[in-house]
Parts: sequence; structure tokens; C-alpha cells
Amino acid sequence: MKFRAALLAALTLCAACGGSKEAQTQGPQSPQPSARSLLIDSRGVVMPLADAVKSVRFVPFIPSAQIISVAVIPPLSDAAGRNAEPGLAIEYESNGDALLLSQWPRAGLHIGVGAASITSRPCAPVAYQADGLLWTTRNGRVMTVQPDGTVLASRIAREAGRLLRAGACGRAPTRTFSRPLPSRRPPPPAVSSRRRSVF
Repeated sequence: MKFRAALLAALTLCAACGGSKEAQTQGPQSPQPSARSLLIDSRGVVMPLADAVKSVRFVPFIPSAQIISVAVIPPLSDAAGRNAEPGLAIEYESNGDALLLSQWPRAGLHIGVGAASITSRPCAPVAYQADGLLWTTRNGRVMTVQPDGTVLASRIAREAGRLLRAGACGRAPTRTFSRPLPSRRPPPPAVSSRRRSVF
């Protein structure tokens, strides 16, 4: 989104600096509509990244790539309950391919594709469509990656591996101990039970 705005601003500036009086007096032209809409446009409410992150109740994984667009997407569950939390979708470009990474809180749902239980095997991508992979994370999220356009399935598998190595699997929950850990300080000196006379 920022890239498009910067490109449009640069093109407008170059057209205005062209030297002809006609170009200088016309001012900026309105942008032409895009020939192709993005996959993310049909998934949810598109908004800036900062606003989208504030709209969800989990810390999303943000891929290290050129982000094209971000949207808050409907909850993973079909349940109409108040506790159904929305997810976050990020369309980005990686090695020339437009890809869509979607993520939701798992919220106790059992996730499976066919006979495979993905919930019991976090961080193991499984194909849920011909060119899309799905996995659960250690910190309670469900994630998918799919292309926006035609991309080979092997390319999607490599991208899922790259995302997992970059942290898309989340960290294992930290343990909390019910009792304090032992100290490394030496024990206090033993007190003698004998009474000593002051006189």
C-alpha cells in the first residue's frame, strides 16, 4: 500500500516536472483503477498495519517482506459467540510472488485436514488446498499461506518453511514454577544450641 502510494506520488511529481506548461498547470491526475484486485480485498476489512494489529487480541507474526496490504478477517469459528476473535491477513511479496498469510487464535478448536490432526502436531504444514498450507503454532494460533495468483505448490512449501524458520511457529509457552527455585547462595551458618554464659 505504501509502495503504491509512493510510486503514484513519484509518477505525479515526474509528470509535473516534465517541462511542458500544460503538464505543470494540470496538477496531479487521478489514479487509474487497478486491472486486478488483491486476494486480501475479498477476505476482510483492509486497513493500515498498525490499526489491524490493534484490532486483534493476539500478537501476530509479521513476515519480513514487502507488505502489500493488511486486513482484519472474520473469526476462524463459525460460532456466533462473543468470544470468537477475528484474525489478521497480510498480503506480501516474496521473491516476486504475491502471497497471503492469514492467522487466527485457535481458541480451543480442534483443527484437522482429512484424517490429519494438525492441533496435535504444531509447526507441521499440511496442504488444505492444492496451493495452500495450514499449520498450528506453539502459542495457540492457526496460520495459512497461499498465493495470490498462480504459484507452484513447491514454492508455497518453501515459503512456509521460510516463515516457520523466521518465527511463524511461535515460542513454546514459558513454564511457571509453583515454588521458588533453589538459591545458589551458601546456607547460613548453623546456630549452636548450647548457651554460653556471659559471665
